[in-house]
Amino acid sequence: MKQPELSYIIGVYLGDGSIHMKGNGRYVVKLKVIDREFAEEFANALEKLGVRAAMGFERDSTRVDRFYVEGSNKALFQLLSGPRERLLSLAGEYPTEFLRGFFDSEGFPAISAGKTFTVRVAAVNSDLMVLEFVRKLLETLGIRSEISKLYSKGHRVVIRGEEYSSNVDMFILWISRFGDVMWFAREIGFTAWRKEAKLRRAIELKLHYPNGKAVRLWHEEYGRGSRGYVPRANLFKPPLNSQREGAAGGSWPSPGGVVYGKDTREKERKVRFKEATEDRSADLGGVHGGGG
Repeated sequence: MKQPELSYIIGVYLGDGSIHMKGNGRYVVKLKVIDREFAEEFANALEKLGVRAAMGFERDSTRVDRFYVEGSNKALFQLLSGPRERLLSLAGEYPTEFLRGFFDSEGFPAISAGKTFTVRVAAVNSDLMVLEFVRKLLETLGIRSEISKLYSKGHRVVIRGEEYSSNVDMFILWISRFGDVMWFAREIGFTAWRKEAKLRRAIELKLHYPNGKAVRLWHEEYGRGSRGYVPRANLFKPPLNSQREGAAGGSWPSPGGVVYGKDTREKERKVRFKEATEDRSADLGGVHGGGG
């Protein structure tokens, strides 16, 4: 079972995914996320492996509403629940797909817009072995990263207004050098539009404006939310007559104003980041030569 979709599913499973063996004999692989594009991508990967996937949306007054994807397959269940070493070995057959699945689950753009404008990518996970594997795979793609402890077991954390005590140590992986961030964006990226748009816009500002102006433009377009920067209301919403079917049930313009639907998203992302990384590499003396 060596397919790119399997590597993607393993990456998702080591983050937001879960497995359950139900009393009715079903071996369930499940994902619950807030991003529709992510849920659709996971469902498509299951279908390509021959696993029929059901997708829906659930409202929950105790937490954020989420999309869910569920499939039942004994062989896949047994693989995911098997030895971690075997799982990582299979994941490494298609490193880009695995990394995209993992970062779709655990990764996010980390933007700092204070005195300086800094663009990084991060991923958080409690399994240090998995993060070390991710770091090594990134390295094979020419992307440097480093891992540090975020907090220790017993640390008090606030989630949606309620305080909890962490029952595990938590670690964070950072991609910090700007050349590496651009390479990540070009080769891996995020399936979820909210993450992809944020990362792309931050890279554009970093590339084309000095620190002060990049910070000012960023604050004009993004405001502080409970989970980091979020787009200000309706900033990128296109006119109603330009909406068409897209990955999130409608199309959205790119930061440059291009209407951005399902049929153009992947092509535009690759072309724009290819141009950006090539332009920047001339300034840095190589794609990976710049810092954040």
